[in-house]
Parts: sequence; C-alpha cells; structure tokens
Amino acid sequence: MDEGLQSAWIKLKRANLHAGIARREARAFYTRHPEPTLKIKPVGQSDHAIGSHFVFQLVVENGWPDLPDFFSARFGDAIHNYRSALDHVAWQLVCHGSTPPQTLDEWAQSRVQWPSYSREKTFRRKIGGRLPGVRKTIKDFIHTRHQYVGGNATNQGLMTLYHLSNEDKHKTLIDIRTSFLNIQHQIAFDDCLPVSVETPDVSPAPQNGAVVVTVECVVTKPKPHVTMQSQPTFHIALEGGRGFGDVLEQIRVEVTEILNAPEIRAGT
Repeated sequence: MDEGLQSAWIKLKRANLHAGIARREARAFYTRHPEPTLKIKPVGQSDHAIGSHFVFQLVVENGWPDLPDFFSARFGDAIHNYRSALDHVAWQLVCHGSTPPQTLDEWAQSRVQWPSYSREKTFRRKIGGRLPGVRKTIKDFIHTRHQYVGGNATNQGLMTLYHLSNEDKHKTLIDIRTSFLNIQHQIAFDDCLPVSVETPDVSPAPQNGAVVVTVECVVTKPKPHVTMQSQPTFHIALEGGRGFGDVLEQIRVEVTEILNAPEIRAGT
C-alpha cells in the first residue's frame, strides 16, 4: 500500500465493505419476499355490445413491501466512503505539492477536496482552489478523467458519485426502491381490437395495486376476450431506474482506478 495513499485505501476498503453488506441485504430481501404477481383488473362497466369500448389494467396483485429504512443508509455509507477516498487523495496531493497545507490559512485548507464538476468551465475555474500547488500533469490527469465532451463531463461513475455524495451528505437519504427491470407482454385479442395501450410515465414500484399497463379495446364480435401473459423481472434501483448494485460497482471501479493511476501514485 502506498504510504501517502494509505488512508485513501482504508476508506476504499471501508466503502467496499458497506457495498458488500448492501448487496447481501438485497439478496436477503429477495429471499424473504417472493416475486410479485400480476392480475388483470377490469375498469368500469361494459355491456360488450359491438362497437362499445372496455378498459382493463394489469396490476400488481401481491407485491413487495417498502425496503427497510436502513438500506438507503447502508448505501449512503458506501457512497460517503468512496467520496472520502478521493478527498483523501486530494489532501495528499496538496501535501506533496508546492503549497503544502501548513502554508495555507484555515479557509484555504477547507477548500481542498477532489475536484468533481459536471461543467468543464467550472472545473477550470475552481481546480486551483481545490488542489493548490499540485503539479499541472496531475491536474491534467484529473481533467481528462472527467471525459468532457462539449463542455460536459461524461464519466458517469465520477459524476454519479459526486451527485449522490452531495445528496446523502447534505440533503436526505438517497431514494432507493424496488422497481420493475423489464416486462414482456404477450396479448391475444379475440373478438375485439386494441384502441390504446398506456404505461405509466414512471415505472411503478411493484407494490400491491400498482398499475403496470392500461389497455382500451373496442368490441368487434359478441364475445370479446383478452388473454395476457406477462414475464416481469424486478430489481432494486435508484431514481431513474439504475440498479443500485450496478451503480456501486461502477463507482468502485472508478475510485480504484484513480488510486492506482501512475499520475496519482507519483504525486503522493
């Protein structure tokens, strides 16, 4: 272990521990609760006269409960330590630079942290205050790590860590919930035709009564009948649908690569 990066590696190890526990807690949740089941639910009344319309919904019959409160906290512990690992790297870079912390006033020391900015112009404006006295080659490496395209950072792992860390540290627990990963439908219409098939704008949590799809049909013959077979898959996800395990792994890889980078090791 590099002596200058020892505390950063300890933070990374701690983050990996919390991430591993979060994954085990997720597996335990899946084990305790069977996969949700779905059913067809008629909406309103219809005499099924030819030319009339009828509506039905596919809804969750037996769903999952909310995740335990501690789950988001555990996820946040992992995020906090991944971010802390990078901030410890930043401190060591400054310690080994031309303007070590003991030469800085308290305010300047408090500004030292790993620079993560979604906008390139913000990065260039603030990098000096975040890493005073650090060599240009190292700053260039960190800049390149953001993968700016058109002035916007495209390194999803780094930007996700930045935003989630701020959310968990300064605002509230990170929103993590059970969610549909994918649903495949096979629908057969007998003596009727579909008029519209609507799904919610935001994928619902697979909880009791949640509406998965709403179908409106027009009757074409006296005995309309609809058969639906659905194959849903589920996961635990952040807002926006990204699986929490995928997010943790992406961030772990990003932080580990940074700590192992020759530019960082040479600067500490």
